[in-house]
Amino acid sequence: MYSDNEEEKAVSRNVLYIALYVGLTLISPFMPYLSEELFQRLPPRTTNQPPSICVTPYPEPEEYDVFLDEEVDEKFKFGQKVISEVRSAKAKYDIPHKVKIDLTLQSESADTRATLESLIQDIATLSIASNIKVSTENPKGSVPTPVNADTVAWMKLQGLVNLGKCQEKIQKRIADAEDRLKTLESEMAKPSYDKVPEDVRARNDTKKLDLLAELEQSKDAIKQLEAMETE
Repeated sequence: MYSDNEEEKAVSRNVLYIALYVGLTLISPFMPYLSEELFQRLPPRTTNQPPSICVTPYPEPEEYDVFLDEEVDEKFKFGQKVISEVRSAKAKYDIPHKVKIDLTLQSESADTRATLESLIQDIATLSIASNIKVSTENPKGSVPTPVNADTVAWMKLQGLVNLGKCQEKIQKRIADAEDRLKTLESEMAKPSYDKVPEDVRARNDTKKLDLLAELEQSKDAIKQLEAMETE
């Protein structure tokens, strides 16, 4: 909305208008007065637009099938996970939410890197990052935050936090991950595990990979912090 690209601004306005229009019609039966007040403030887009939300047809799912894009949805869900992990990490390291950070997103997968590149502005805005890049290399002066088994978000902490306290928190995270991994492996080792539904076993396999990746990355974070202390 604040860019100099008029086409992008027009798309943003149209998306916002549709979201407001449909959202207001959806809540109209439950919040008639508020929805009517806001509806009247929306500028009409067509000459035959209903004069009141009371006589506006209720939205039907098939009307909006054209907006469904599962691939885009999955990509943005992935972006949301990155943002969530970064914001959680800032809280763990006692970094105030509004403090901007340098962020490096790392993945060995070319497809994942392409997805991250396409979402880089959204991630930067919602995670409050002043500088963000996608790379395959470990940046100096940063600690990793696991997103999944394939992706790591590296946050530059030098000058922002107490490195000693950060090490303590990461050690606690390692201990917690080791406990969860031990519990999961114990469940998977039971003789009756073969009777567990296939989809549950598949989820457990993914959890195990994520926990192993988290442990490896957390231990690497300790090494990174130790290296920072000697710089």
